[in-house]
Amino acid sequence: MNQYVVGIDSARGGWVCVVLHSGQEISFGLFKTIAGVKQAHQDAGRILIDILIGLACNGPRRCDQLARKELGKRRSSVFSPPCREAIYQPGYIQACVVNEQLTGKRISKQAWNISPKIREVDGFLQSQPGLSEIMLEAHPELSFATFAGHPMVHNKKTSEGFEERFQLLSRYLTGFKKRYHDARNR
Repeated sequence: MNQYVVGIDSARGGWVCVVLHSGQEISFGLFKTIAGVKQAHQDAGRILIDILIGLACNGPRRCDQLARKELGKRRSSVFSPPCREAIYQPGYIQACVVNEQLTGKRISKQAWNISPKIREVDGFLQSQPGLSEIMLEAHPELSFATFAGHPMVHNKKTSEGFEERFQLLSRYLTGFKKRYHDARNR
């Protein structure tokens, strides 16, 4: 099995992917569906995705609690996922009611806004037994904290936060700045 790694995040019109080959070489891609990502990267050793996987049936997930603890002041970047039954409801109010009945909590608007992506990935993983060994949930703020040795200082939505993360990636990936701007321009 090839050991390249694919990082995926939600984007307008689909999924944006960053592929890390041989520890240094990176490439970028945009796919309409999560199935398209997997089809294009059948040989990937790992596919890491910034979307909620492993939806809880009742109560908080332990991984979210641990992530918040690890991130300290950046803990608000980890939000509670809805339960599977709620995410398949036709509307926000219905989803909140179901989630509250099953977990004791309503769904955040942020979680509901990405529910189409959560449903897409959940349905895909449910239809692909064994894929959960390769496609794993990843949290960018935890990755950045790991690379830096501490949680990021600035919020990712600020120019200082973007630059802080950009500089960190540039330390690990030769020529990252140029490749990033080339990919954005495409």
